[in-house]
Amino acid sequence: MTDEQLATALRGSSAARVPGGQVLALYERLRAAGQLGRHLVVEYRCADTAACVLARVFTTPAGTFIHKPACGAAVAGTVDGASGPRGWPETAYLLPEFPIAVSLGCDHVRARCDADAVRADIALAHRRGSPTGRRISGSRSGVIE
Repeated sequence: MTDEQLATALRGSSAARVPGGQVLALYERLRAAGQLGRHLVVEYRCADTAACVLARVFTTPAGTFIHKPACGAAVAGTVDGASGPRGWPETAYLLPEFPIAVSLGCDHVRARCDADAVRADIALAHRRGSPTGRRISGSRSGVIE
């Protein structure tokens, strides 16, 4: 799949009517084509031995986007329980739509990642010419800045 085909597919996607759906559709197209590695610029993982993927940032002709996999009970399809949230569903959004901070987490760590820190990691990856990886450790309420 060429860069032009990716951009065209994203523009023509029926997922455009769903918030974030268009970006998730792009992620799925890259995954299905085996091209995620080609577009990966930053990867955040927990520092536990499980090394859970917390989020990945990709640069494509359609734009730079962040993808967060489903976590916790959301993986099993039960996002909310009687005692409150028990995880979150898969999400993705373009960097210009990136909030001031994004929550990252798994069963081992909870952290808030500042948008400026993500942009700095992207710049570092571009300077190096290879993806940047960051391991998130500490308490379940860490802050990455």
